[in-house]
Amino acid sequence: MMRNSWILLFIVTSMSIHCGVNNETIITVTGPIKANAAGAIVPHEHVLVDFIGADSIQPGRYNADSVFQRVLPDLNGLKNSNCNTL
Repeated sequence: MMRNSWILLFIVTSMSIHCGVNNETIITVTGPIKANAAGAIVPHEHVLVDFIGADSIQPGRYNADSVFQRVLPDLNGLKNSNCNTL
């Protein structure tokens, strides 16, 4: 668990971009937002990675409930650190 915390800290500190106070617009998958409302951004994050290859992934390869249970605390930690945008 400690290793995961260090990885998360590394991701947040090395890959995040803090938006300035201008009013430029960022286009997101959920729609446009003002840049100054985005908070910290993790610009390229994979919540779940399966290294088997996209052509080999099939339904049921992983248990979605187990993934959510494992990942949700980390995502909440990002949100609590002012990371509003993945």
